[in-house]
Amino acid sequence: MRIAFLIFAVLSVIGLMGFGLATQRLWVAHSNVVIETRNAELAQARSYWYEGTVALSFERSVTQVALALDTPIPDAFRALIEDQRRKSDGLFGRSLAQLDATGAFDNRDTFLAAVQDQRAAIATLRREADSLLAKPAALRDPDRSYQMPYDLKSEI
Repeated sequence: MRIAFLIFAVLSVIGLMGFGLATQRLWVAHSNVVIETRNAELAQARSYWYEGTVALSFERSVTQVALALDTPIPDAFRALIEDQRRKSDGLFGRSLAQLDATGAFDNRDTFLAAVQDQRAAIATLRREADSLLAKPAALRDPDRSYQMPYDLKSEI
């Protein structure tokens, strides 16, 4: 009876150690999945952000060319500018929604505050660009028509 009890005790200890090891490995695997899922969500948000930045840069370039024209702004230019605005705003919105869904990340509040400030500055510059583009070339402030796209570029 004593040997059977000793064998049972040894096997129980080995079983508990195996169960503990399996539990620990399962916890590590779960933690890795959570981390990798979060990293994938952040990578998707970054991808949207990058594409939005490209669209915004293209909008800025077209605006710069349009402001340099001595002739009236072609409707195709205006349509292209509006299209790029919708595209960039949509992509930035998708990125921010993805970041909200992801939850906390390092410097989240600092990043979001900077984004709000820069998006407000870009909106102001867009209104100024629209005002300049609405005027005939002869009535536009030439210094501001030249400098405004560079101001937009610095915000981008």
